[in-house]
Amino acid sequence: MILCMYIHILWMQIHICCIYTHGAYQMQITIDTPYTTVRELARRSGQSERAIRNDIERGRILIREKAEGSKEAVLINMLALAIEAAQQAERVMSASAKR
Repeated sequence: MILCMYIHILWMQIHICCIYTHGAYQMQITIDTPYTTVRELARRSGQSERAIRNDIERGRILIREKAEGSKEAVLINMLALAIEAAQQAERVMSASAKR
């Protein structure tokens, strides 16, 4: 369960923080930017840009909406990825606790 989510802005940097708890476990996820480009996510994750674009097309990665026909860059929602990661961790920890 997400206990607290807050946005902290300091020196022109945005830090989005999710504090996620599960039993005795607590994790804090800090995101340095709410959105990032396909190229930057590829650099950070080690995946190819094509693999990321395929995941976007399949609906596995949430992107910022833009006007139809717009030439704006595709921006990936980093908060959605962080929440997905926290939920996955919770599922894994729950399964481990049941053993």
